[in-house]
Amino acid sequence: MTKTIKVLLGSPIRQKTEIWQHFLQSIRQLNSGDLLEVDYFFVDDNIGGNSGQYNLYEGAAEENLNICRLADLNRLEEYLAGHKQ
Repeated sequence: MTKTIKVLLGSPIRQKTEIWQHFLQSIRQLNSGDLLEVDYFFVDDNIGGNSGQYNLYEGAAEENLNICRLADLNRLEEYLAGHKQ
């Protein structure tokens, strides 16, 4: 009998919609096997609302995805993708 490994994947989602879509597609593939049981925790700190254009919960129930989303953090910090300090 193979033991199932439990994984909690957490991530902020302050990103462009296109990048967010590719990220979701890639992590959904983690749930495709029997070895991993993956739960997801997302912090939606997107100021412009771009992450909301792609429905985070679309198909989650049918795919048995366990998703927790923390939103509306009222944080207005500037985020520059690929920016070096």
